[in-house]
Amino acid sequence: MEQPISLPEQIALRARETPDRTAIREVDGYDYTCAQFWQLCNDWAGYLRGLGVGRGDTVLVLQPTSAQALAIWMGLALLDAVEVPLNTQLRGSLLAHVVRDSGAKLAVVGDRYLDAVADLGADLGADLGADLGRLDRIVVTGTASPAFTHAVAPHGVDVRAVDRVPHAPVRTWDFPREWDLACLLYTSGTTGPAKGVMVSWGQLFETTIGTGPERTLRQPWTVFYSPYPTFHISGKTPLYAAMLGGGSVVLRERFDTAAFWSDVRAYSCTFTLLIATTANFVLRQPPRPDDQDNPLVGVLFSPWIQGVEEFRTRFGVEAYSVYNMTEISCPIVGGWDNGPIDPTVCGTARPGFDLRIVDEHDREVPAGTPGELVIRTDRPWRLMSGYWGLDAATATAWRNQWFHTGDVFSVDEQGRYRYLDRNKDSIRRRGENISSTEVEAQALAHPAVEMAAAVAVPDPISEQEVKLVVTRAADTTLTEEELHSFLSARLPRFMVPRYVEFATALPRTPTAKIRKTELRAQGVTPSTWDSQAARRTAGAT
Repeated sequence: MEQPISLPEQIALRARETPDRTAIREVDGYDYTCAQFWQLCNDWAGYLRGLGVGRGDTVLVLQPTSAQALAIWMGLALLDAVEVPLNTQLRGSLLAHVVRDSGAKLAVVGDRYLDAVADLGADLGADLGADLGRLDRIVVTGTASPAFTHAVAPHGVDVRAVDRVPHAPVRTWDFPREWDLACLLYTSGTTGPAKGVMVSWGQLFETTIGTGPERTLRQPWTVFYSPYPTFHISGKTPLYAAMLGGGSVVLRERFDTAAFWSDVRAYSCTFTLLIATTANFVLRQPPRPDDQDNPLVGVLFSPWIQGVEEFRTRFGVEAYSVYNMTEISCPIVGGWDNGPIDPTVCGTARPGFDLRIVDEHDREVPAGTPGELVIRTDRPWRLMSGYWGLDAATATAWRNQWFHTGDVFSVDEQGRYRYLDRNKDSIRRRGENISSTEVEAQALAHPAVEMAAAVAVPDPISEQEVKLVVTRAADTTLTEEELHSFLSARLPRFMVPRYVEFATALPRTPTAKIRKTELRAQGVTPSTWDSQAARRTAGAT
């Protein structure tokens, strides 16, 4: 059983044992050896300590994906402070909520995001300082424009700019323990105001080792390609995995389909994560004779895509899958045995996790019966430590001493878990429960469909009807009738959407999740195609 070791301590160990080994490479940026990156972490710790940052302080961090963003995080950890990384897409009231809720008095902001911070004044009214609670200092990495300083200074906010923090002595630190907070990560807020998830070092460690099998994820030769933001768990575990195994991480600020394979080859990347959207983007690129001529060994899919077998055969990689959310730590994994893959199966439980499928009264249901997935672990500090400042929400999530995921699963006699839907997204039509994700998966199998969201709309006869909202791939001419016919051949009759609507874009949360609450609220609109009305029209003619 592996014992957690905090990321700052692991970086210090690598700097001591392999100082000249590459730790981080930035695409179109800088390379850092283990010793150089550890020095940068100490530099930021020294600078922040000089500002009075200490144990228990929450500090807002609004930075692009970079070694510096990771070093700021580590500097705070060395001071026993708590990083609150801000989603770089947050604006207005969404940003203000996190600023207020975190109780931070200091923010470290990249100069490209100053407009978003300055705009808080207009969003919250004239009394910016009061509405932002204790926030009274902003450190700008880069250049602080006079306009920004003038916008916030009248509200009692001190602004200072730093292009590069001064060198500080490399100290002997008391490193964080597994129960100490690694960061405060805010949820996407799909069902209400975003909640701050208290992530301990024990949880982050457990999440990291659940990202993939040790044989490919944590080896000295592992190079983790990470084009993901450091305000998200997907952007924090790659460095952790690299330091645990003695490998390195390659950072790109954001995912770029056109640059994916050129990056992987140029930097000899051996491991990466692909969410469903990006995985499909990669798979839909035109085949090339040299598709298998790449250094990738393992790809983590979150979740599986329908074409996963084609993907791993075409590109010659091992394929893994994981079920996770900010509050937990990869309790279900798939593909670690490198055997045949059923994309409808998430995987099996990882050792150390107890999983149950329960009904609305938390009673375990028989195998094969849908219910909510609840989780606990046999070791402390491996799941979230709670929601920041929300005791009631924490107690609700942990009722009856199990963490309630809010996700509908089933498990078969072989212990294979199938994800069916979010509780709030399930659809009931004529006595049948319909998984919105299954409808969406079949829609995405059409080459002209780029994104899809299935939601329920009220119906006096059928309880609910299925509405499918999709965006089409560029330069395609797919019609509603064609998509409906495509789905009719692939889905049981009761699951085939009655309504289809094309959209130029789907409403998204700041973490890029589809905001289904908004789609449900829209209901049937004048631009919604109705299959029943189409049949009646066809019959009349």
